Amino acid sequence: MIEQLLSYRRLGLDVIPLKGKIPLVKWKDYVFNPNDFARPGVNIGVKAGLLPNGDHLWFVDLDSKEALGPFFEAHPNLKCVPLVSTSRGFHLWLTWKRPAKTRTFVGGEIRGEGAYVVAPPSVHESGHVYKFIVPLRGTPPMYDSEWLSVMRKERPAPDPSPKTAWKTEEPYDRWAHYKGVKRGSRHDTLLRMVGGMFNSGYTVEQAYAYAMEWNKRNSPPLGVVEIRRAVWGIYEQEKYDLRLPCAGCGAPWQGTHTRDHIVAIALGGSEDQENKQTLCAKCTKEKNSEDMRKIAAKRSEDSRNAHNT
Repeated sequence: MIEQLLSYRRLGLDVIPLKGKIPLVKWKDYVFNPNDFARPGVNIGVKAGLLPNGDHLWFVDLDSKEALGPFFEAHPNLKCVPLVSTSRGFHLWLTWKRPAKTRTFVGGEIRGEGAYVVAPPSVHESGHVYKFIVPLRGTPPMYDSEWLSVMRKERPAPDPSPKTAWKTEEPYDRWAHYKGVKRGSRHDTLLRMVGGMFNSGYTVEQAYAYAMEWNKRNSPPLGVVEIRRAVWGIYEQEKYDLRLPCAGCGAPWQGTHTRDHIVAIALGGSEDQENKQTLCAKCTKEKNSEDMRKIAAKRSEDSRNAHNT
């Protein structure tokens, strides 16, 4: 472990200590300390991003072992790049002269700026040891992520008639004890409820439909936007395995963490994955309050500008 860690450092790679896949530190601003890796069971994470030579490290994360063959058929020139065997699939290590954007595609994900991977010789909770199939010999080869011939994942549209889905889809009885809640506990209950449904195999349409029906019994009901954001946020966590620590306070991932926009849509943000972050319940509440203040200020400024013109 120490030899591989020092090897990464000699190449100028940014490493972070992990417990399983979860950072043990606030990893985005982490300064290397070898003592953080001395404890038993600590894994190594390698961050995507700027290298000392000016290139940018990025990764291809393939979801399954079966995805490697088709990927190499489409990109035979990448067969010689550093390749890591993970618990479910593979990681390919690459560099380019510009930052790569993190995005998902059918069969995997591109991990660029603001992301990391678990690196050899880390050990997965299943007992699988991460190891190089094609060794890392110096700085990884250069390749532009925009050259990849991959099909982006399409996000399914929410059910346009959740009431119909609620009446026809079964079973929902196991959630019958959610009779609606009062102000102060609605958001946390919603996150636990939706997370439980996804863990039980329910579709995003089913979860959205039930959340809408459940919300009618709340006192008072949550806003539709908050329901939609919670359902889609947890859906992205499960679908893309984005069980990340809180980007606000660094708290390790929990079931109440959710995905949120970095820049709110009302403030000019987009629905792209690059504008998403994982937040704990506390930081989500604080960010929502801050967003509401910014939106109110923006509307006030727009109103003054319109009046002046």
